[in-house]
Amino acid sequence: MRSKKLKMLIRSASAASLAVITAIMLAAPGSSSVVATAAVEDAGEVVTAIDLTAETVTTADSDVETYTASMTFVQVDNGTYTELSLKDAQSAVESGKTVKMYTKSHSEGYGSVWSDSYDYTTYRTGIQIGQDSDVALGTDGVGGTLDGTTLSNFYLSSTSKNFNPIVVNQSNATLDNPVIVAGNADGEDNSDGNADINDFVGYGTAVNIYGGTTTTDGSANADGQTGGTTVTSNTFKTMLDLSNGGSITTYGVARPAVAVDNGGDVVIKGDGNDSTQEIAVYGGETYDGFLNTADTVKMVSPPWVLGIVGNSRATNMLGKGSTMVVQDANVYAKNWGVLSTDSGSEPYLYAINSDIVMNTSSANGAVSGYGSYAIGNAHEYFLGSTFDVATYLTIAANGNNNTITLGATTKNETINTAKTIWDAEGNTSVDEDYNTVTASKTAQTVVNSKNFGIDIWGQATVDVNDKTTFNTKSAAFLVKSADATINIGEDATINAATDANAEAETELNNTENGVIFQAIDNEDAVAEGISFPNGYSGPVFSDASYNESEGWLSGEGMEASHTATLNIADKNLEGNIYNGTGYLASAVTVNVNIEESASVTGAISATTIKHTTDGGKTQNTTITESDYNQIGHVINTASSNGENDVNLTVDGTWVADGTSILASLTIGEDATVVYGTATDANGNVITLEKGKTYKDITITEGTNKAVSAASVSLKDKTAVYTGKAISIDTATVNDDNTGKVTYTYYTDKACTKLTTKANSGAASDGAAPVNAGTYYVKATVAATDSYKEATSTAAKLTITKATQKVTVKNASKTYKVSALKKNAKSFKVTTKTTASNASVKYTAANSKSKKVLTIKQNGKITVKKGTKAGTYKVKVKVTAKNYKAATKTITVKVKK
Repeated sequence: MRSKKLKMLIRSASAASLAVITAIMLAAPGSSSVVATAAVEDAGEVVTAIDLTAETVTTADSDVETYTASMTFVQVDNGTYTELSLKDAQSAVESGKTVKMYTKSHSEGYGSVWSDSYDYTTYRTGIQIGQDSDVALGTDGVGGTLDGTTLSNFYLSSTSKNFNPIVVNQSNATLDNPVIVAGNADGEDNSDGNADINDFVGYGTAVNIYGGTTTTDGSANADGQTGGTTVTSNTFKTMLDLSNGGSITTYGVARPAVAVDNGGDVVIKGDGNDSTQEIAVYGGETYDGFLNTADTVKMVSPPWVLGIVGNSRATNMLGKGSTMVVQDANVYAKNWGVLSTDSGSEPYLYAINSDIVMNTSSANGAVSGYGSYAIGNAHEYFLGSTFDVATYLTIAANGNNNTITLGATTKNETINTAKTIWDAEGNTSVDEDYNTVTASKTAQTVVNSKNFGIDIWGQATVDVNDKTTFNTKSAAFLVKSADATINIGEDATINAATDANAEAETELNNTENGVIFQAIDNEDAVAEGISFPNGYSGPVFSDASYNESEGWLSGEGMEASHTATLNIADKNLEGNIYNGTGYLASAVTVNVNIEESASVTGAISATTIKHTTDGGKTQNTTITESDYNQIGHVINTASSNGENDVNLTVDGTWVADGTSILASLTIGEDATVVYGTATDANGNVITLEKGKTYKDITITEGTNKAVSAASVSLKDKTAVYTGKAISIDTATVNDDNTGKVTYTYYTDKACTKLTTKANSGAASDGAAPVNAGTYYVKATVAATDSYKEATSTAAKLTITKATQKVTVKNASKTYKVSALKKNAKSFKVTTKTTASNASVKYTAANSKSKKVLTIKQNGKITVKKGTKAGTYKVKVKVTAKNYKAATKTITVKVKK
């Protein structure tokens, strides 16, 4: 990978790492405010000796100084800048390298969370653009070229635990393809979280961006940044351009690549190449005695009761009104989280045409963490992006207006991004057109998770639009004692769970598929042993545990205080919807609406649960920190505790599977419910009718359930290009199957890339192709009362190039030698073909002809003066898209 190569070069501090990269110089965005530029640092003092035992530094003027945290050591070797830890500086000096010492630092942070409680922060900064720029070393100290507010040619490796390479403070800025490596890949001497790093206050973050939103007398708590008076004094935009070889890599505990605070705004732009990793954060090892806590002064890993561990967040947004756009980038965090929001409110986060990636192999350490975190009314948009995550796509935490939107992009479409702004009175408004981004490709959003999709334990509204796909081993939607609204669009694909619990449930409950929606009590809220030891201002979870009694949870349910609504427009949703709440905490009322034209096959039921990860063979009655990955994983069976109500409204089609216990069932006038038996609260068998509502009923599957597997197949086809769409539309299905058959066309054998007008001439995405080429077709037969929906294996469609008819006017010409004795002779030929947009090329047929003929591409052929008798030839080659190449010959005879 290009970025990885640059990282390796700069890590070794070789001169090659400074090979010139063609910079894309982006003009800094406009601003309504005056900005300061970065400071130019003094020359620094040359270091001649370092005593690690005594922790003293000797400079060239023979001064001996005691080492302090405010000292920064920089080695410059053939134009390569490396910021060094004390130990590395000592090694460099001993090996004869030139090392300079700087003493610029400040103890107070700029961010919304920083307070006097962070008494260990000593900020040392490389480049600072904007206010207080004189606190940084500047380009003389750490390299780079600063032109106004545009930083370019910046290549820095840093081996100390908490150096801040770049800070943007209340200014517009363009960071033009910086290459930053912070920390040590070998794991030695990296931050461990023991008062040497903190990603809530930007201490040790590679790139910090601070905006113009300030909060007076506010405080950070679990609900985000609250209290006080908030004002957005100005808006500032930073472009972090990593599209031409730029990259940011960090090693060490809690050391993000990018953090945004105080209403700052950043666009992180990658190169759109899936093989290039623009941001990678690897984390490290926490110190001995570390306690898992939510105290932000000491927190360097997530509370394990969320079901995750780790210590690497790739990006973080804090404060009020911050925004981040990640476009065309590959962003990686080993574990904890990739795109995080924390201790703030009303942030806007966008991932557009990007790859959001985590470690998903246990061979590389803990498989744990989220793609994004939503807190404090976060608004998150995932458009045309792919997520490969460990535990969750998103954790939706506290707030009353968290929104998560997933959808597609169309190449070259303009996407408006928004921002929340506070006026002088503290009132908020949303600028819906704050910034714009142009989509680089047509793409759907795909979520691949080793565990769950979206975990909502606070509040969230989720919109699953376009052809978004969820591939999750456990439930796609996990709601824990929370208010939630989930809207599943008609073209979305939500694949049911496939883990050990899902397999066991299919046998236990006689269902065909695993769960897609699971509601349970929040383990975090009922955990025991959470402590508040001296020195901690937030809860400590190290000795906490979740506990449940052996066997299925039972007893009268706790009164419901939350509502989760699932609105389904999906035409073919297969999977179960379970509500297992109210046993240990207030129940959640689950409302399910199957909309017109939507179809759901599955159990929709109140349930009882027990925690397990092996399909019920072992019940996890006690879950501690070492068992963090057991959080959220349960097995269900139908049961009502009187409070875990499920209210189902069917206006489309519901094919009941297994057993469903419903508090109410409303059947629309045009709805279809396929079931076996229905019994009321007294056990009486009833017949369901359209247009009616039933209370407290139990539904079981029936023999008329669509259990038969449909058969659908296609045969390969070869046809000649005609200029019109060519299709394979003769699928073979079961004789008695009346389901509608539709066809989808692809350009690749794996059937992942739909035909489009651009790549095949198709009238629409997935439609029959027009152009010559090789395509693949799948037929899908819709579900009926007798058959499930089925899709064929791909058939091959070959459209061969057509044969074009070519005619050449004036294709033969004869001259006498005498006519050419004094003058050259010219004539013109005209070539016509049945192909449109054809390319005609005239060339001499042989070297003999080339010597005497001058040939123009407009068809003019000149026989040179003095040409001797003979036969000369011109080759006419006609090429055209979708047609075979054709050739003709023009003959010129010269006679005596």
